[in-house]
Amino acid sequence: MSVPRPHLLHKFSHIIWDVDGTITEGDTLHSGVLRNIAELAENGVFHSFVTGRDAAWLIEHLIADLAQLNRDVLMRMNFFAEIGSVNIEIGADGSYKTSINPLLAEHPLVQNRGGIRDRLRALVYDPALLHVGGYDKNNDIVIYDANGIAYLIARVTTPPPFPDYIWSSYKEAMATFENIRLSYGEAAYIADHSSCVETIEQIIKDDGLENSIAVEPVATAINIVPAVNGIRYGKAWGAGQAIGALARAQKISSRALVNKTIAFGDSISDLDLGTPLLDGGMRVGRLPVVFVGNPSTLLGFYEEQLSRIAILNTMTTMSGPRTTERALRYLRRRGYLP
Repeated sequence: MSVPRPHLLHKFSHIIWDVDGTITEGDTLHSGVLRNIAELAENGVFHSFVTGRDAAWLIEHLIADLAQLNRDVLMRMNFFAEIGSVNIEIGADGSYKTSINPLLAEHPLVQNRGGIRDRLRALVYDPALLHVGGYDKNNDIVIYDANGIAYLIARVTTPPPFPDYIWSSYKEAMATFENIRLSYGEAAYIADHSSCVETIEQIIKDDGLENSIAVEPVATAINIVPAVNGIRYGKAWGAGQAIGALARAQKISSRALVNKTIAFGDSISDLDLGTPLLDGGMRVGRLPVVFVGNPSTLLGFYEEQLSRIAILNTMTTMSGPRTTERALRYLRRRGYLP
């Protein structure tokens, strides 16, 4: 681990977290990271979790573990699924309530306007058309989606145009083509997404929705995300939702909160957490990012794109959560976090 830009570090009272690969290994929340998050929350640090995963996955693999904590601690945590498009609230009785961001309630992708979601899902395996029982080892292939749900594909089935992917049934605002998994939690392919992305973009263009829907390929999936006036609702917007929600709750300006915030992530797209985008496309400053992913993925990117990285994983063999735990220890020892 290195600290290439120590001048970006100061005292922080809010952390924006990517989840998958940053604080979870597979689908399991790293115990050392959980302990740190709980201790920091007890000491007054607020936590915002911003992930491209769906609400069901976030509840099962993160919130269920955090829900065991003291209620006062949970009140310092906010949860944003589908990169800020879906909010999750924890009730006093421990129940969960999900809601689509009001800004997206009438969005073409959410409303399936003109059947856009239907045309997209026809490009890949559709869980609604696959069976889940009556396995025949001689005639069926077992695949899994990113939530660990198993489906059976008859060997004689005509594959869809892009058979490396399965449609995510759980996304409410976004749409996602997930790399199929041949065993629970392990992606079968890291596919070259380019051909599939081109086809998706052509369908979007044919429907006249190129200013309303954007395509965001990531390591093991292709996310199809809402856009407004050509502004993609990605990690920068998700960070803006986290900043806006907490700033309103604390009755301070978004800019003041940005100055108290640090972000953790493990992928190139997570660097956008460092430039929060508020509703309407307004940016309110930049915040430091702790990059815990494989450092080789940063090769070829310009200094401007990397300029918010304050702490950097330097070991290709160390997992994101282990690096996260080390970075938290460093920040706490130096007094940047309590």
